Amino acid sequence: MGQPGAERSKGEVTRRGFLRDAVEGAGKLLLGAVSLSWLEGCVNGSGQVKGAGPLHEISFKECAACGLCAGACARKPLPAVQAYNDLKKCGYCVRCSAYFVEPTNSSEAIENLVCKHGAFRRKKISEFRYKYTVDTRKCVGCGSCVKVCKTNGQKSISLRVNKKTCLRCDVCTAAGQCGSGAFRAI
Repeated sequence: MGQPGAERSKGEVTRRGFLRDAVEGAGKLLLGAVSLSWLEGCVNGSGQVKGAGPLHEISFKECAACGLCAGACARKPLPAVQAYNDLKKCGYCVRCSAYFVEPTNSSEAIENLVCKHGAFRRKKISEFRYKYTVDTRKCVGCGSCVKVCKTNGQKSISLRVNKKTCLRCDVCTAAGQCGSGAFRAI
């Protein structure tokens, strides 16, 4: 059977056939691994596929903090548009107007707080100073804390597009809902 020109029976494996099948299998495995790693880069933490559209930023000066952009954002259940507190501008106040509905009331019951989702948090860092942060796992981007801070506070809170969670839709539905022209592609 090892003679040149001798016929081989069906199902018998030749060295050449074995090597060809091995190289073909390795190529398919490599292609699958490359495809999988590419897909992992295109899927965010919530399992939604990212597109190739532009990232956006929101102009603080032009933003009306109405929350329409966050409501229209395609990323669900939490939008990529969320509140952000710039701690360099924050006054670390004991009675933050963006935290309490009535700054004279110090009860932290949810009905006394501006954020009804529990996303705007504070942590005591000294007797008369509190650090205020936004929990991105809870923020729905409604803009209520931003509005109050713009009007009565240090202007440290703004709505921003979280670049890590943005789906980069081909046509940004959040930007399309902005009536104040605050969205800009970057």
